[in-house]
Amino acid sequence: MNVSRDIFRSIHERKWLSVEYRNAQGQTTHYWLGIRGIDPKRRRIDARGLHLGTYEPADLTVQIDSIIWSSVVDSSYFPTPKELIADIERNEERYASIFGTVPNLKVLDYLSDCTKLNTVPYTKKFALVEHIDEDSFRHGAVHLDDDQFKTIMQTAQRKARKSSNQQADQQALPIHEQIAINVLSVHTPRGLYVLAYRQLRLDAEKRQLVIGRNTIICREFKVSNGRASEQLTIRRYLDDADLLLLDQFELYREELKDRIAERVGDGQLVDDEPHIMIIARETPVNLAAEYDAICEMTETGSLTIPLKAFFGDLTKRPVRRKEYPLILLDRRINLDQLLAAHQVMKYPLTYVQGPPGTGKTTTIVNILVNAFFNGKTMLFASFNNHPVDGVFKALRSFKRNGEPLPLPVLRLGNRRRVVQALNYMKELYARVADLPVMDAELSMTQAQEQQRARLLGELLHEYEVGLDLRERRECIER
Repeated sequence: MNVSRDIFRSIHERKWLSVEYRNAQGQTTHYWLGIRGIDPKRRRIDARGLHLGTYEPADLTVQIDSIIWSSVVDSSYFPTPKELIADIERNEERYASIFGTVPNLKVLDYLSDCTKLNTVPYTKKFALVEHIDEDSFRHGAVHLDDDQFKTIMQTAQRKARKSSNQQADQQALPIHEQIAINVLSVHTPRGLYVLAYRQLRLDAEKRQLVIGRNTIICREFKVSNGRASEQLTIRRYLDDADLLLLDQFELYREELKDRIAERVGDGQLVDDEPHIMIIARETPVNLAAEYDAICEMTETGSLTIPLKAFFGDLTKRPVRRKEYPLILLDRRINLDQLLAAHQVMKYPLTYVQGPPGTGKTTTIVNILVNAFFNGKTMLFASFNNHPVDGVFKALRSFKRNGEPLPLPVLRLGNRRRVVQALNYMKELYARVADLPVMDAELSMTQAQEQQRARLLGELLHEYEVGLDLRERRECIER
């Protein structure tokens, strides 16, 4: 199962796969495989192989069932044929013998990436490769000489082996490592705070380091001098106005560097030299153990309803549900929030995930109001009081003609909360008891809103269909 997962991931992430496999002569061999094709019927991989002893490339045909151990080489790059990715996308049933019992791996990988990005990074090693400067990456990649290539290969292989061992050890917290090049950092008394870096990936066949397109900003970073560690935030070096410039880092790079230089203390130095290093992140949970349990439940047919709704089946597409009209509370809702509300009304279970500040509360409020608009009752619950209070406050804040809109919403909880809810019910009743109800005007307004909501639903449906077509086209083009 782990091998199938690694094959799927290496194909779709365009990375090399480190394997040990038993060849036709019964010998155990060690290779990196760049997967170019799969024969599902014969369970064979057509690959470009790189021998880990001689580092010489060769064309290989490998039986999947002969692979003893595998691990995706995270800091690598292999140009997976776009035709292979498109074929898996179009003909999932052909690959059921390999991927059929694997849950939606793209979702699992997405959750894994979210877990990594929610952790505070730190540096593990400097000067991983000597004699490389920023000019070396003028064309997006730098060619490695024999010594540099060997160093990177050995480091990446150790990392792949270590990552695999960590996944096998359910008690160990995984450490994720990424080869990177420094863009902007500060030397503090306790260590290097990397404010910005770009990822590097090894194109093993061309013996090149390929630089990532995006600059990654570290708003928090863990520094250590070996004796003591400290977690720093970017607010130590930038004020609130300067933080806005981070959204366009490349445009304001020099200006940000100058402002940081003005605020660093004694013994600190701003550094924009292109050091090559390893950026590490320790995740708070071993997701591999959880994924193994999900895979086992999938194989035995014991997946619970929420897990089925979330992970689904690689060879099954979701069944379209009834369409419900949507309303907009205001124009501040963005497309992602609107689509989330659309999905909630259409499917029996929807997951919405996002980091702080991305508008989850606004999304929840829109979902609740749309459920009410469509004649449904809703229960909103949370592990703590803060989000519940925030949603309740938002629902009570709506006004019409300057007067509070009496939405039928109650904040429940312990005994004190229940007493408050009863009092609020009395307050609502007193507020609306004498309000005149004009049935004709109400029916006309409701009809107008329903018509607008239907038009919005149709536009969302067209967007979904167009998005699906665009994704398929992009997949084929890649």
